[in-house]
Amino acid sequence: MRHVVKLKTSSRNSREVCRSLDVDNVSLKELSVETGHDGNTITTIVRSNSIKTMLNTIDDLIRCQIAAESVVKDG
Repeated sequence: MRHVVKLKTSSRNSREVCRSLDVDNVSLKELSVETGHDGNTITTIVRSNSIKTMLNTIDDLIRCQIAAESVVKDG
C-alpha cells in the first residue's frame, strides 16, 4: 500500500528554509520526498510504501525545518 502525506507550514523565510530542505528531496522506489514553497507556505509531500519509514521521514523533516527556521531567523 502506498502512503502519502502532505505537510504544509508557513514561514516568513520560506525560500531560504526550502533551500535548506532541498537536500532531503529524494525519488526512490520505496520513498519520495518533494519540498517546495509558494509565498510564505512550505509544502512537503512524502510518499512511502512503509508507514514506519513515512513516520520516521516526517519526524526528520520536521526537526530539520525547525533547525533551518532557527538558523535563518538568527542569521
